[in-house]
Amino acid sequence: MRELIVRYVKIVLYKFGIRLFRVEPAKERIFPADLELDLLFDVGANTGQYVKLIRHQGFKKQIVSFEPL
Repeated sequence: MRELIVRYVKIVLYKFGIRLFRVEPAKERIFPADLELDLLFDVGANTGQYVKLIRHQGFKKQIVSFEPL
């Protein structure tokens, strides 16, 4: 069920020109600095370790970090 909801949300957002995908650099060797992103959401930001990592890798665009409750 979760996969179906995620797929539907991605389809709807894509129609508005928004691509939604998960990036886990430590696992996939994909770095946000290598992608053509205008905005990155750091969901589960904790203390900001991920932002420090991707800034160090060269990502210079806007980042929105938050810890969901």
